[in-house]
Amino acid sequence: MTDKAIERAEYGLRNDPNVADYYLVMKANALTDIEKYAESAALITKASDYLITVPLLRAINDVHIGKTDDARNEVLKALAMQPWLKATRWRDMTFHINPAVIDRQVADLVAAGLPMK
Repeated sequence: MTDKAIERAEYGLRNDPNVADYYLVMKANALTDIEKYAESAALITKASDYLITVPLLRAINDVHIGKTDDARNEVLKALAMQPWLKATRWRDMTFHINPAVIDRQVADLVAAGLPMK
């Protein structure tokens, strides 16, 4: 399923450059789900913070590639966008993936400073 998501995101990037940020985030999300953090991090640096998902994905990636300060800064960006945001909201936003992946990502966000509840 992740391979298909990556394939579709790449197709979108090639054929619909007007919404490149959307496809970059979709591909980065899929890469993060399969623990390809460095690849996802490199890709998502090109995306604007047009959705709360963007700094949160960056924070998750940064936790895993050892950039703790960057992860905290990305959480601060997300909190500036939505001050009421909690890590449990990530679980609600990412219902489509394996629960173990969601648990890992929620723990990553908490490690980066996002409040749990």
